[in-house]
Parts: sequence; C-alpha cells; structure tokens
Amino acid sequence: MRWSLASLEKHLLIGSTLVEGSTLSEDEAASVLAGRTVSGHPVQEIRELLNYRAAVQWVMGELEATPFVSTVAAALGVS
Repeated sequence: MRWSLASLEKHLLIGSTLVEGSTLSEDEAASVLAGRTVSGHPVQEIRELLNYRAAVQWVMGELEATPFVSTVAAALGVS
C-alpha cells in the first residue's frame, strides 16, 4: 500500500489525536486539516494537530529526498 498525506491524515493523524485525549471530534479534526475553523476548543489542540501534520509532511519529504531512506520507504510502500 502506498501512503499519501491524505490517507495519513485520515488514518493516522485524526485517530492518534483522538487517542491522546483531544476534545476535537473526528469530523472537527478533519475540518481543521481541511483549513476550516472550529470553535469551542483550546487553540493548543488545534495547533497540536496542525503541527503533527507538518511533522508528517517533513518526514515524507525526507523519505523522498534521501536516497537511502527513499529506498527503504519504497520497500515499505510509503510515497
């Protein structure tokens, strides 16, 4: 299976944020990741989710840019 940022957002970012005790619902987390504003939640939780996505984007970029890591990523199906 090849992973994209969209699939990681759906299967990793939202789920792990909820497991960590965020007050954002799954739909609200998806809205935040889509760039929409949600109210009634601490800004810290929204920033945490957005920072998590930024970290995942960085790792994905490193996987593509680094020859050795890219080879390993390809073997694992990460795109």
